Amino acid sequence: MSTVTRRSGPAIHDRSGVIGYSLSGAFYLPPQETIAIERGEGVRLIDTDGNAYIDLLAGSGAVLLGHGNAEIAAAIAEQARKGTHFYVLNERAIELGETLRRIIPCAEEIKFLPSGSEASMNAFRMCRAFTGKQKIMKFEGSFHGTNDYAMMSGWSQSPGYPVPSVDSLGIPDAIRDLVYVVPWNDLETTEKYLRAHAHEVAALICEPVQRTVPPVPGFLEAIRRITAELGILLVFDEMVTGWRMALGGAQEFYDVTPDVAIFGKAMTNGLPMTCIAGRADVIAGSRPAGAPAIGSRVFFGGTLNGNPLCAAAALQAIAIYARPGGHAHLRHIVGQLKQGIARSAARYGVPVQVVGPDSFFQIFFSETPVDSFAAQQASDSRLGYAFFRACLDRGLMMNSNARCYVPMVMTEAEADAALAIMDDAFAAVAALG
Repeated sequence: MSTVTRRSGPAIHDRSGVIGYSLSGAFYLPPQETIAIERGEGVRLIDTDGNAYIDLLAGSGAVLLGHGNAEIAAAIAEQARKGTHFYVLNERAIELGETLRRIIPCAEEIKFLPSGSEASMNAFRMCRAFTGKQKIMKFEGSFHGTNDYAMMSGWSQSPGYPVPSVDSLGIPDAIRDLVYVVPWNDLETTEKYLRAHAHEVAALICEPVQRTVPPVPGFLEAIRRITAELGILLVFDEMVTGWRMALGGAQEFYDVTPDVAIFGKAMTNGLPMTCIAGRADVIAGSRPAGAPAIGSRVFFGGTLNGNPLCAAAALQAIAIYARPGGHAHLRHIVGQLKQGIARSAARYGVPVQVVGPDSFFQIFFSETPVDSFAAQQASDSRLGYAFFRACLDRGLMMNSNARCYVPMVMTEAEADAALAIMDDAFAAVAALG
């Protein structure tokens, strides 16, 4: 039974038309049930009708320390009094770069940007310039932002490896011809196409945990070895895994060091800042050197790169992540949630696979294990959306595909409250037949 009362949906929908009715196409509600968030408090969101939701969306994984964190708010306020943006070098950005170099295994040099899409786009450019090769290889089902090179085979399967499908209108055919895709967790096929196209592939990019599907044992180690052998740069997209899996990201957790990595999301606990971290010789081509002619180096620039307000938030967030016990607590809470979800699903006879590492996960409605993009696509997305809606109507927010990003500050009591809602939602889903 719904515990949420929405009165403002139609009005919010009408008003939001000016910004295209949505901030992200990955979160969808019918027009008459549109919600807008008024504020966040810890692990809860409050909408404009006063409804409270336990938040397992967490800003699509960016808000790892909860909403309204007092220490981060204080750091932002202190920097705001000193200035919100300078464009030129600033002390906070330099300090953040030094901090990242100490904690990220691959980080010899750092470049800051405002978004993940810009980070992957610039990383691709650096890799192409360094290797002298034109093409990028990615994994089917991965997401690396919305630049044209990244928007390939993220939501639909390849028509035949290594040819990608195209995820959006408006992307030129010429761009598609510069990208190859291979299947996640399929080492044989991946190695086959890496070797066949080593002469033209500048970089292989992957999420060390693809969406929520972890690598099978030995997979990351193998692609690291093969790319190094073939002179292909390995790029980790750690937008989600960074900070959440370990202080130094998935590369620290799995002990596999890429040539280049991109980080963001939880780095600032939700402010728009990302970074490229990696080998100095790869990134060095983007360093300014006097005023060289355009085209003689990798151009790198952006008005808000290294913004001091965002850097101040990142420094405080990383200081909190570095404190003892935080990641152990997160793993404990995620374990509690996963076990409770499995119990509830079994109670109502609903076949699910709870897939992900011990810091985030997705609930797939499937009777078979989900360890590949093909298996993800084969799961019952209709039941997944129904479960999301049942949870939302009872006061629990998650992504509309039933993906959950757990805040590090969630308590056992809050996790139990989320599980009680999910138990009721599983009963509702089971009744659908």
